[in-house]
Amino acid sequence: MYRTPLLIASSLLLIVPKLMLVAYLNAALWADFGVWDVCLIVAQDLLFATIVFCLLFWTMKNPTRMRVAACFLITSITLLVLFIDARVRQLWLKPLDFSLIGYYWSNAGDLTSGISAFLKYNAGFGVTFRKWLFFALSIHACLWVATAWVLGRKANRTKSIAGIPRDLRLTLGGGAMAMAAFIIMALIGSALPLLRGKKHIGWFSHPVQGKRT
Repeated sequence: MYRTPLLIASSLLLIVPKLMLVAYLNAALWADFGVWDVCLIVAQDLLFATIVFCLLFWTMKNPTRMRVAACFLITSITLLVLFIDARVRQLWLKPLDFSLIGYYWSNAGDLTSGISAFLKYNAGFGVTFRKWLFFALSIHACLWVATAWVLGRKANRTKSIAGIPRDLRLTLGGGAMAMAAFIIMALIGSALPLLRGKKHIGWFSHPVQGKRT
């Protein structure tokens, strides 16, 4: 019953990097994306997330621990790559490609100072890229822990797969829900300084004109 909403939530996380990119372009650069513009921009990401959900749903029809672990690993890597691509677009105004990867690989020793700017500066909504990664990947992990717990409960009833012991499942499930609640509260707390005193400004609206040059 809860498997489908969890898979939907995990798939929708793949849209977050594009929203982060749009927020940064609106606030820090010359972009002026409205709600309708954002819907058009996110459309292809939503299509990709839908395809991912369909693949996950099909794979989880006959779940095993190996399949759950593989899906978690693949979606985690995909989410990480999408975030890195979005950050590259923010800083260099071009998508991540093999030429850029090759350049970094060949000159990694001379580019260490840029890592701080890449990770520790605003990446959207006043949140650093490092925090974006931490929050998104933590929520992603919590969703998959909850998915494994739900599938383990189902396995305990149907005896179709070897599940985790019931007490351990309950412990993991409770821990995952507590961690998810903590991360959500941390996200809200991180957003409050940005919103304080700017209640008239929407997420994708113009920033205060005085900040523009």
